[in-house]
Parts: sequence; C-alpha cells; structure tokens
Amino acid sequence: MNDLTFKRSQNTLGFRFLHTLGEKMKNFIDFIIDAAKDSKLSDEFSSHVNESSHQTISSWFKEKGYDVHENECKKIIDNKDSLSSKNLGLYPY
Repeated sequence: MNDLTFKRSQNTLGFRFLHTLGEKMKNFIDFIIDAAKDSKLSDEFSSHVNESSHQTISSWFKEKGYDVHENECKKIIDNKDSLSSKNLGLYPY
C-alpha cells in the first residue's frame, strides 16, 4: 500500500471500510445511476449543489461512498444550471 492510499484509507470511515474490503469507491457515473433510483440521494445532491462549496460537496460524495474530486465538484457547481435542464433529466426539476 502506498502513502496516498494509506492516507486516503484513513480519511473517513467509508474509505477505511472500502479499503479493508479491497473494493474501489464508486465514481460520478455510479452516483448518477444511484441518484436516478433514489430520490432522497438526488434531493440531498440538489441541496448541496445549490448551497455548498465544491469542497463540501466532494466531502459529501466521499461520505456517501463516491470518489468525486473537488475539481469535478467545482465543474458541477459552475454548470448547475445546465445540469438542472429538463432535457437532461439528471437533476430534479
């Protein structure tokens, strides 16, 4: 195990648990699929995008078991109006 993996595995309980099992964390595509099936998860995401910083959103993703980097979260916030498009259907409207 390299230093980065060790630090990440100690970062949150979720990281430590997933590392112990040898599983990889889910990514943003996995989140989109899961949020489409779980309205509570989708609602939580919506309120974070509207009210939180990219750092807070990245931490929230980690707590939920998703590996979404802060840079990606910044893109999400910067493009939240496009993501809420009714045509896209990924963001509750």
